[in-house]
Amino acid sequence: MEINVQLLGARKAKTKGYYVNVIHNGNFGSYYCQELPKDVKVVQKGDNLEFEDSPFASMVLGVRYWKGSPMLEVQSIVLS
Repeated sequence: MEINVQLLGARKAKTKGYYVNVIHNGNFGSYYCQELPKDVKVVQKGDNLEFEDSPFASMVLGVRYWKGSPMLEVQSIVLS
């Protein structure tokens, strides 16, 4: 599934990877991803990361199973 979002920021996951905070259709959402897009500028704010200029992007989501439960995971992020 592909969705268009505005990237706000991220925070490190407890193990590895990140939770990316986005706005999608006027709603706030947070999605797990293995790594952040390389072509976006990131500013450290305490434990959180903020994306400079809150860029728009297209995200491809897939399903991953964690502890037996399905969850959405970002497969790729491409800046618009």
